[in-house]
Amino acid sequence: MENLKYSKFNRIFMAGTDKGDLSKELDNLLISTKLLYQGYILDIDSMDKQDIQYDYEEHKHTYENILRPFLMKKDILMNQDLCDKANSISKIYEEFLDILASKIS
Repeated sequence: MENLKYSKFNRIFMAGTDKGDLSKELDNLLISTKLLYQGYILDIDSMDKQDIQYDYEEHKHTYENILRPFLMKKDILMNQDLCDKANSISKIYEEFLDILASKIS
């Protein structure tokens, strides 16, 4: 395979370019969380209870063990703007989990 040389402009659009920039990572995570939430809102009524239960447990585990610890990083908590973004992500994810839980019971 031939080596491709990318201009600085093209590298902007390559995956992983935001890694290490907490503000951009939080922006991307906020977008992903909103899309996850909205996607479930559209489809949740057509899902069966067993699928919702499975998804709830999976997303709860992800939130508690991966997302929440990331959002509680010292670098995030010490910056008000980053902290606000992290709080928005947590709020949306917790609302999402509450909706899944309500559909299970």
